[in-house]
Amino acid sequence: MIRVATAQEATKISSLYDITTVVTQRINIKMEAELKTILLIENDVGCLESVAGILNRLGYAVIAMQNGPTSLCVLREGMPIDLVITADQIDDMDGFEMIAAIKKISPLIPVIMISSDISIEAYLRALSLGAYEYLNKPVQTKEISRAVKGANEKVLIGGNDHSIHRDILLKDTA
Repeated sequence: MIRVATAQEATKISSLYDITTVVTQRINIKMEAELKTILLIENDVGCLESVAGILNRLGYAVIAMQNGPTSLCVLREGMPIDLVITADQIDDMDGFEMIAAIKKISPLIPVIMISSDISIEAYLRALSLGAYEYLNKPVQTKEISRAVKGANEKVLIGGNDHSIHRDILLKDTA
């Protein structure tokens, strides 16, 4: 159910960065939720496939990537991303750097960090950088469902259309 990005998507991304892995899932499920497309960043293939599978079963489209800079390129290029889930350790950068970079590109996109570090320091650092939620690995279906729904409610309650703000920010930085 997971496939490599279309040639057009891959060409657009790879024009700026060397792509290591781009995996995307297209679904035809109509959802009531505002969050529809989730960018998942994880270098562990087993965890990547597990979390992507959970999100697919919950009805979300997933763009799953293993490379930090390429993932940031997806956001800069204006792909319609509604939520980012990132690991705390990615081969070429850590998850804390990733949160800061995501928030610089698009401050209103909710970010969830998944980590094997259960320390309060890591939890507080992620939240201080702007993460909406911090989940421990291995991620359970109920936890990820609650976190994604909570991020959705935050977007809806806040009354912000983050995709419009993201597009404005991208145009201003271009």
